Amino acid sequence: MDAAGIKVLPKEHRLTSSRDFEIVYKRGKGYVNRLLVLRVLWREESQPARFGFSTSPKIGSSAARNRVKRQIREAVRSLLGEIKKTGFDAILVGRPAIKEANFWSIRDAARQLFEEAGLLRERS
Repeated sequence: MDAAGIKVLPKEHRLTSSRDFEIVYKRGKGYVNRLLVLRVLWREESQPARFGFSTSPKIGSSAARNRVKRQIREAVRSLLGEIKKTGFDAILVGRPAIKEANFWSIRDAARQLFEEAGLLRERS
């Protein structure tokens, strides 16, 4: 939680530098569905999983793009318990169709891509 008591994606799980984004875009493997694009770059198993978020300019104004990024970030935060905690960097990019989607559709789309990429923990 941050100072205001709002649940946020923990800092150790954030991909922040433009250099890191560039590396994931260039070397990462891509997965796509109607709402999102996922790029994943596998790293050492000892390093924490990190996530970055982006949107297509086709989504609209900066306010619209930022709203979509907040929804994607919250979807990932809500799925952290199901996601492997180490060994990869991932970037989720919102596609134009995401404008009309609700949070639960975005969360389901993200979960589907994580499953396709092998990022979810094994269920016991």
